[in-house]
Amino acid sequence: MVYEPKRKTYVWGEGYSPKVKPDIVGGVLEQINAECGSVTSKEFLDRSRPEESPTHDLFEWDDNVAAEAYRLEQSRYAIRHLRVIYEDSNAEKQTISAFVNIAPQTAVAEYQDISVALSNQKTREAVFSRIRAELDAFIERNKKFDELGELLIERGRKLLKTNGK
Repeated sequence: MVYEPKRKTYVWGEGYSPKVKPDIVGGVLEQINAECGSVTSKEFLDRSRPEESPTHDLFEWDDNVAAEAYRLEQSRYAIRHLRVIYEDSNAEKQTISAFVNIAPQTAVAEYQDISVALSNQKTREAVFSRIRAELDAFIERNKKFDELGELLIERGRKLLKTNGK
């Protein structure tokens, strides 16, 4: 089954508002997709390099600024992907994120050790608020797939079994 929406409207996701309008970016990405069969970040970046490109202003072209922004993204990536292995009294091991984002959904990420974050009521609420928002966004992005409900139920049951419930 091919998914074909009746009408497309491009918008930016919450918390992202660059100088370039989303319909312009959508048009460029559609063009790349039509010509190449798919879109890669490199192809999009290459098409945006010329100053006359409608998506040129989406990117930082000052190498000093861009280099620092890239290093900040590498920093966030490392923090988000660091895991910790906990071992309980039954010698069962569990691997989870070592640090979690405790900032409100629209704020700049602020990470805290997961055991500390989940031990404090305020930060625990912030963590689960973010998780709910991410889950809601995932469901909204994927609701067009008929199998989504079944997949979520299946994964939920598997998670409950894994956690001994």
